[in-house]
Amino acid sequence: MVYLSLLPSMALGRGTPLGIVGFTAMLASFSLGAASIPDDAIIVDSTPDTGFGEAIAGLGDVNGDGFADFAVGAPRSKIPSGGQGEVRVYLGSASGIAETPTQVLRSSANLQGFGCRVAGGDWDRDGFGDAMILTTSPQGTDGFIVSISVSRGSPAGLQAPTEVFQRKSSSGPAGFGLIGDVNGDGFPELALGLPYVGDDAGEVLIFHGGSVLRWNAPTTTLLPNQSRTAFGFFGQGQSDFNRDGYADLLVGSIHHRNPGVNSGRAQLFLGSPLGLLTNVVWTATYPLKARPHIDDDHDHYFGGVIVVDDFNQDGLSDVVITAAFAEQNDPDEGLIFCFYGIERAPGLPQQFDWMVQANRPNAVLGLTAERAGDVNGDGYPDLLLGAPDFGNRQLREGLAAVFLGSPRGFSREPAWTLESQDTHCRLGNSGAGVGDLNGDGFDDLVISQVDPGVAPAKSGWIRVIYGSPSGPRQSTHVTLGKPVFQWLAEEWRRLTLTTQSAVGTIALALLAFIGFMGRRTWKKRTVILVEKRERESVAAERERIARNLHDEVGSRISRIHLIAEHVAKNPDGSLRTFSDAITHEANDLRSAMEQVASSLAPDARSSDQLVQSLSRHAANFFTGTSVRCFQELPQDLPRFELPAEVCSELFPCVREALANVLRHSKASEVWLRVRSEEGRFVVNIADNGVGFSTDAVSRGNGLRNFQFRMNQVGGTASIESAPAQGTRVVFSVPAPKNRNGDARVAVLPEPHHQHPATT
Repeated sequence: MVYLSLLPSMALGRGTPLGIVGFTAMLASFSLGAASIPDDAIIVDSTPDTGFGEAIAGLGDVNGDGFADFAVGAPRSKIPSGGQGEVRVYLGSASGIAETPTQVLRSSANLQGFGCRVAGGDWDRDGFGDAMILTTSPQGTDGFIVSISVSRGSPAGLQAPTEVFQRKSSSGPAGFGLIGDVNGDGFPELALGLPYVGDDAGEVLIFHGGSVLRWNAPTTTLLPNQSRTAFGFFGQGQSDFNRDGYADLLVGSIHHRNPGVNSGRAQLFLGSPLGLLTNVVWTATYPLKARPHIDDDHDHYFGGVIVVDDFNQDGLSDVVITAAFAEQNDPDEGLIFCFYGIERAPGLPQQFDWMVQANRPNAVLGLTAERAGDVNGDGYPDLLLGAPDFGNRQLREGLAAVFLGSPRGFSREPAWTLESQDTHCRLGNSGAGVGDLNGDGFDDLVISQVDPGVAPAKSGWIRVIYGSPSGPRQSTHVTLGKPVFQWLAEEWRRLTLTTQSAVGTIALALLAFIGFMGRRTWKKRTVILVEKRERESVAAERERIARNLHDEVGSRISRIHLIAEHVAKNPDGSLRTFSDAITHEANDLRSAMEQVASSLAPDARSSDQLVQSLSRHAANFFTGTSVRCFQELPQDLPRFELPAEVCSELFPCVREALANVLRHSKASEVWLRVRSEEGRFVVNIADNGVGFSTDAVSRGNGLRNFQFRMNQVGGTASIESAPAQGTRVVFSVPAPKNRNGDARVAVLPEPHHQHPATT
């Protein structure tokens, strides 16, 4: 009757024969014991149209063996007594679930629909999990016979079910299960929602618990304050929103009409020593406005499923409310809302804190919503959602998604998803967190689907998904967010032609305005930038001319001044020598002025020309002075082209250095040395004068100019001196590179040199 497949969490392909499923189970059984976490399992009912998997419930530990157990309803399964319906019980173990159900529970009454709803929990507090089973048997035009049966846990497992309540009803069931201890007597209460009784107003029957089962009649009946609201939807789970020690109950009314547009409502009833109070202390309605051309029917089913737990572990109860047929971006996509608990009474805020939507048409996300337990062992309860009509790659393949709890609540995207990856499987039509089936410390999930394809009679499947440190394994990684461009395209298509024209006109006008302002701003910034660069260029040129005047003209005026002083001190000496010196100096002064002017239109200059200029200037500069000038100019000096800006900076530096020898050094000898080393052109000027402390280098404009001029062309200037030790000034500039990275050199046909020259 039942085949078990132990497989990784992935879908069987289209048309997979059931015999292969059974064969896979046989192969997997050899590796079960080796793995600490069993492979996820698929259980397939070989009999079609039994409804297997339409109801799933975690039961707790029904036999006290330390492993969680679960039950699956098959409400249309034919039984020998002539009725329909059974509940199949699967017991957990260290190796996971067994291949076949350990127990099959059936009703002794000749009714249909046994197992249409199943709930679990320890209602009598004896330490064993129990099963509460609902039967809904259609009676033609007379409505339904609704009955509740209880199967108590024991060391031997679940006992035979006992019917404890039966009545005729015009409505099928909605919410069903234990709701916590609403009156503080230590025992949980059972609740049954019948949303379509009393002109579809609905009601919730409350059965108080106790050590002795007394569920033959409801203790309390909750009624809505409006007709045709379908009042009676709620979820299992203990909740004490106002933290007074009594469990409370949230009830949904999926057809409640808010003024004009919105559909659905959830109402909070507080527990007390007398049981649930009938006055409503908190109400939430569908919180979003209807979207034109999408949300035209307003049937959102807000409040259809309610899940309560402390998802962020702040000590306050939180609530998740689904609206499976709500529409925002797509028709019937489904929206989920979470309200995190607050300190202020009654314990829930008026506005939702978190929302997620399917962003797929007709997905009905939230048709299933259950507590998942703690699937990854991080100490925070998790949430299981189902969207049975979700279609990603296949039509109505279905989707199950897990959102992990955390201190900050849920994230915008699920941490784990599973698709059937075949058509019309409706994965996620029901599901539940069933506790820790294999005792590994991680809670596990059971999710239903049906055969792929469009056959009229389908077999039910369930998938057993084991938790792990990372949560459920083998995720299909579906994201629920919609890409921005896709959303914009869809929104554009929903607009009328008139609205599209208006929006297009406004968009074009806005783009034109942005373009105009952008161009205007760009032109303004460009003008400002050009003016700034022009000012900087003029300022730099003024500084350069000032330095050249100081270095070129100032040094020669100093020389003329020194010669004049010498003439004054030696009136009897020969004037011929001094007149020649003044003549030479005047010629050099004229050349220097010409060079300052010509530097405004620079041109390249070869190394041999520069060396000749330096040699000639040194010889002429010290003529008629008491300083002897020696020159060392190597014959093998390479020839290369120096940019004009290098020459215009280096030559004034050398002349200023020579002038400083004459001004300040009191030297009798000076050496001018030129050499090329490691791709650099080096000029060395040394004297045997009085020297000075290098700490005072920065006091003179001429010495500061050395550093500045050399930095401008990528060169260096260094000064070595000490009192009574003479002074050495070294200038070094880089030789230009060719395309291969080598210095652009050529041998001089006849290098000019003086070795040594004495003047």
